[in-house]
Amino acid sequence: MRPLIEDVLDVLQEIRIAYSANSSGRPLSALRQEAVRAVAARELAGHRFKNRDSAEKSIHDACARRLNLQVSDFDALVSRWLSGDPSDLRSLLLTVDGSVRNRSKLESLLAAPPAATPTPQNYKDVLSKAAAFQAGGEGQEHRHLKEFVARNPQVLQLPAGLTGTTEYPLPSGDCVDVLFQNGGAWIAVEVKSRRSPEADVVRDIFQCVKYQAVIEAYQTSLELRPDARALLILEAQLPQRLIRLKDMLGVEVLDRVTPV
Repeated sequence: MRPLIEDVLDVLQEIRIAYSANSSGRPLSALRQEAVRAVAARELAGHRFKNRDSAEKSIHDACARRLNLQVSDFDALVSRWLSGDPSDLRSLLLTVDGSVRNRSKLESLLAAPPAATPTPQNYKDVLSKAAAFQAGGEGQEHRHLKEFVARNPQVLQLPAGLTGTTEYPLPSGDCVDVLFQNGGAWIAVEVKSRRSPEADVVRDIFQCVKYQAVIEAYQTSLELRPDARALLILEAQLPQRLIRLKDMLGVEVLDRVTPV
């Protein structure tokens, strides 16, 4: 069984990343909820849990009930850490199962509060690189990740019985890496392996914007109710400076997904 401390540290790491890029000033409770969902999705993809609900409940409990805390108490400890005082959070975590083996990771995480990342005035440089980027042929890593996602809808928190269609053709002439149809909902997925450079990731963030609009138009032309999502799955971590960009454009990104 995975030690409790590892779940807690993973949530704290997600909170730290989001806090550093939190240009919109979202409340800590929202950052914590997103962190829980992100950790739960990764653990679900690794087949630790049977479904999304059990995964999210377990990770949430790791930050509250299993620490003998109310979730508001956890948020208060995290808030003090983010403000520069990790002492109470450190004292608590050192009593948690698995903390001895994870002492180095714990101390590294709590050593200094995350610094706020300066909000860029614009994304002109990365947008120019994305516009000029020329992708090569499909590599083995990309194909492996694409096929893994198609076989494992639980990565997207979809029912386990679904199977995605790879290279699904759209009337616009585009092909979506993976398309799931869950009742009336169509979920388009673009994937990027860990070899993809930042410009390629930016390009696919914009592809997701395009695919959602095209699929909704496609559904409308078929006299179906428009119900589409488009999201990007990354094998690597989303570059920190792109967090604000994907939030601005309303694109869902699930990163650090490892095909098995």
